[in-house]
Amino acid sequence: MKTSEAKYVLLCVSLCVSLQQPAAAQKPPAGLIKNLTVIDKHFSGDRALATVARLQNYWRHAGNRDFNLAMETIAAALRAGGYSESDSRFKLIVRDTLLTHSRAWQPDFAELRLLAPIDTVLHSLAQAKMMLCPNSHATPPQGLRAELVDFDSLARAPGSLRGKVAYTRRSPHEVFGEAVLAGEAAGLISSHLPDYNRPSEHPASISMEAIPYVDSLAVFACKISHASGALLDSLLRHGPVWVQVNVQAQFSAKVVREVTSEITGSQQPAEMIALIAHLDEPGANDNASGCATLLEMALALRQALAAGELPAPARTLTLKWVEEFATVQRWQRFEPAAFARVIAALVLDMVGEDITKTGGSFLVERTPDPAAIW
Repeated sequence: MKTSEAKYVLLCVSLCVSLQQPAAAQKPPAGLIKNLTVIDKHFSGDRALATVARLQNYWRHAGNRDFNLAMETIAAALRAGGYSESDSRFKLIVRDTLLTHSRAWQPDFAELRLLAPIDTVLHSLAQAKMMLCPNSHATPPQGLRAELVDFDSLARAPGSLRGKVAYTRRSPHEVFGEAVLAGEAAGLISSHLPDYNRPSEHPASISMEAIPYVDSLAVFACKISHASGALLDSLLRHGPVWVQVNVQAQFSAKVVREVTSEITGSQQPAEMIALIAHLDEPGANDNASGCATLLEMALALRQALAAGELPAPARTLTLKWVEEFATVQRWQRFEPAAFARVIAALVLDMVGEDITKTGGSFLVERTPDPAAIW
């Protein structure tokens, strides 16, 4: 995490701790800068980066094996930092929710190899986590060897892609019905990268996209970089192209683990300030960075409060590591009384990027119209 971004986050935490006045008051809370200095002393950027590195060992798709193991990594760090299921002041809550109408997807291995006219590995899951689309099925153990056909320029008929792999420059989700369900392609390869990702400036980038889950079809989809797409375009203009795809992936019951650390308020404990980071999606920035930052916030607050260096927060602080969108929707639907206690929320998402390299902006926004959505 960049130092300047960490300071903004710490300022938000300090504000939460410092709030002693009614929610409608506008006067800045007393001791804000002092609290910021205290929390900053306990907040370790190096430790946050180490957490990101640990989380990057897992392909985090909500409810899969790796997602829940990553959640356990967060829970273990909170326990080591002084949170406990039996502590009423610094409480740890770990909850598993079985979603009976959903499936969890776990990728373990993927490799896309050109066989002809040249022999080279284009991408692998170990090298590029985004190269395999969620909901891809496993190939046969020996892999799938097939001709690659240019779907975008092909005169198509039902069944015309049977046994072949379709190559497209469009979103795999967009062409799935025509290429797979109607054309019966064995798989998809897509070089699609949205314009806002600036493909010409970032030719090695791969964006994550899912395909629909179809239980009856063992089909896969791979994403490739802009540079790899340019190579395939050139090869396809000069003759047949053959590929080999190896995928190891499995589906299972979706059990979503959620971790919460809670610091009980000293004056108005029924009112809650929520700090949230989603753990699903496999990126270091999106969103291992948010999860690691939230963990540092929890550990720093615990150390400073236990040492008496900070006043107890007036309201309850609830820090949650969750599945994006869905957890909050479930919280609102199934625990409306608890959800109604929330008077403010801070969501940490993609807080670790180097904006001098990405051209992005570090934004602190408020609902209902955050400008950073697109």
